[in-house]
Amino acid sequence: MPGAGIPWGNSTAAGGAMPDAYAIHTARSHRTTAQQGASLIEVLVALLILAVGGQGAMLLQAQALRVSAAAADLTHASFIAYDLLDRMRANPDALAQYAMQLDQGCHPATPGASVVQTDRNDFMHAVTCELPAGHARVQVQGPQVSIHIGWSQERLDGPGAQASLLLSTRIRGLP
Repeated sequence: MPGAGIPWGNSTAAGGAMPDAYAIHTARSHRTTAQQGASLIEVLVALLILAVGGQGAMLLQAQALRVSAAAADLTHASFIAYDLLDRMRANPDALAQYAMQLDQGCHPATPGASVVQTDRNDFMHAVTCELPAGHARVQVQGPQVSIHIGWSQERLDGPGAQASLLLSTRIRGLP
């Protein structure tokens, strides 16, 4: 049927009358339209969520860098300690000569007059120059050897923060 669905009746082609302005306005106001675009509040909420998420990601990255630096110091300290233990295993007859106490302050690496002195100098240099505010203690009681290495974590955890590594092992002499 021509003109069906039009609120003012038949179309002019079907011989109907022209609709008046009120009928057109009423027909347009009753139509439902989908919202187009986003409101300002929705945009602001989305930006707030994005900002909070970005800040969380930055804090997570900073924490990961801090933990990574602490792990690097611990790994380096363990390499230094195991290097000295390997040198002590290679020279088991002179274990007692490896006992020492190191305070902070960089000790230069100089060749010693003996193998033991060179090993001690290399250890002193590695601990005090390669670790931040590094210090160490090597204790030898018979075949039992303990190496305690400490260093500063102030740059990572704040004033007074310290970290340490303690290795203890038994070194057997040659049969």
